[in-house]
Amino acid sequence: MRPPRWFLLVYALSGAAALVYEVAWTRLLTLSFGHGVAAASTVLAAFMGGLAVGAAIAGPASDRLTRPRALRLYAIAELAVALLALAMPLGLAAFEPLLRGAYGDGAPGAAFPLLRLLTALVLVALPAVAMGATFPLAARWFVPGAAAATRDAGALYAANTTGAALGALLTGVVLRPTLGLRLTPWTGVAMNLVVAGVGWVPGARPAGDPAVPPAPATPPPTGRVPKHAPASTAARPKPRPLLAALAMAASGFLSLSLQVVWSRLLAQVLGPTTYAFSLVVAVFITGLAAGAALGRRLAAGAGQPAAGLSLSLGVAVIWGAVAVGTIDQGLTAMAAAGAAPDA
Repeated sequence: MRPPRWFLLVYALSGAAALVYEVAWTRLLTLSFGHGVAAASTVLAAFMGGLAVGAAIAGPASDRLTRPRALRLYAIAELAVALLALAMPLGLAAFEPLLRGAYGDGAPGAAFPLLRLLTALVLVALPAVAMGATFPLAARWFVPGAAAATRDAGALYAANTTGAALGALLTGVVLRPTLGLRLTPWTGVAMNLVVAGVGWVPGARPAGDPAVPPAPATPPPTGRVPKHAPASTAARPKPRPLLAALAMAASGFLSLSLQVVWSRLLAQVLGPTTYAFSLVVAVFITGLAAGAALGRRLAAGAGQPAAGLSLSLGVAVIWGAVAVGTIDQGLTAMAAAGAAPDA
């Protein structure tokens, strides 16, 4: 059964809500945490760490769910994100006296960074856990079988990141200047509630939809492919999940490190504004969406996916090194041009 394509729009709206929160919360919490790299990195680490924990918890559990049940739990996760987002101002108000006391006279010791980390974990990581759980649950419902897993999961990820890029840009350009930091997250809450409402009523359970996907056929003990096996089976590369996990971890480390650096560099020209941060995040996630859309097409027919993965990481590392080596000069030239008097 082919998954309904309208769900891509729903999941794109979920991605938009997540980035509305990330941009607004980063700006809001830095008012209490400080505007340095450490403060922004703490919020970002809590957000991304929560996403990872949520995906790690929901991933194995989703394999044991029927597709309608996975969609219901997906709607509950979206609702949980909205409720936790509504509780954010109350939580921040409770932590602010502690943060002020730990900061002291402007020369805080180790207590302030630790309390800042605890605050970010409670206020940001908890809703991010619910956000991270949405992808495996949505994938369990949207990806009907292994035959089209690369295509469907890639489309799901591309839709989510596209919505995220639009959400980041919308927050910096429209929502933050219009609604302010306190009301901007309400837009994300409204998006989550719409998504939860759509996902709450699943379609009829497809015939033959097992709670646990059937396991692939086990190869003979000798490792040889039987003579009667199809050619496609014989040529299929051996799964290497550990290699894929390590590659994704390296890619995530590189990309998030560069995002923090680029945000700080751009702030030297545009100032430490929400617009500067949202612009970097929007461009960054647009690249992820474009890469996911391209990668899902290439991976479907790739004979050596590990080689393609290595090539992608190599290009990312080289291009990142080139960017780091040139962006500082470019921004300095832009600042000088902007400060130059008119002829």
